[in-house]
Amino acid sequence: MEYILIIGTFESIFLLLLLLGKKNKSLPDYFLGAIFVLYAISIGSVYLELQNTKNNPAYSAITNISWIFLFLHGPALWFYIKSLSDNEFRFKPLYLLHLIPFIFFSVFQYYNFINLTVAEKIMFLENDLFKEQVSYKITVLAIGVSTISYNIWALNLIRRRREKLMEQYSKIEDIDLGWLNALTIAALISYSVNVAL
Repeated sequence: MEYILIIGTFESIFLLLLLLGKKNKSLPDYFLGAIFVLYAISIGSVYLELQNTKNNPAYSAITNISWIFLFLHGPALWFYIKSLSDNEFRFKPLYLLHLIPFIFFSVFQYYNFINLTVAEKIMFLENDLFKEQVSYKITVLAIGVSTISYNIWALNLIRRRREKLMEQYSKIEDIDLGWLNALTIAALISYSVNVAL
């Protein structure tokens, strides 16, 4: 398990470095870079949490925070596809609403866990007390709804982009985001199985 997390973290960093080396980057490239950064942080922080737990929570500040970043995966994917779909993408303040779940659960996690003393955190984690709380079930449900909803939304954006391209071009195989469509479907399946379990 730990090796998979290390490989995933370094793969995200490697893809980010490849993207940074690209000449003439466009706005969608920067959003894609943000996705790789989020993946590296999410996967890397799970690895750090596992190591921290093995070492009797030596660094309690980085314990139980990796899940918060899952609320940014969907918005990052949405921004990436939206910037590809709209020829002249412009950021609107309304788009900040995508960050509300992340902000809400970050504040919630601060008061519910981060604010605790080190001894309370250790007791909380060692005895799996968080699993008994209603807030845990709500959080897991919120992550499931968020990830699945954003993947469905992403598939819809890709479909609409394909329809627009078909109106303009006779051959769209190279520009229809088929790779992203397949990746999003795979993510949707794995998120759905994860949430169901």
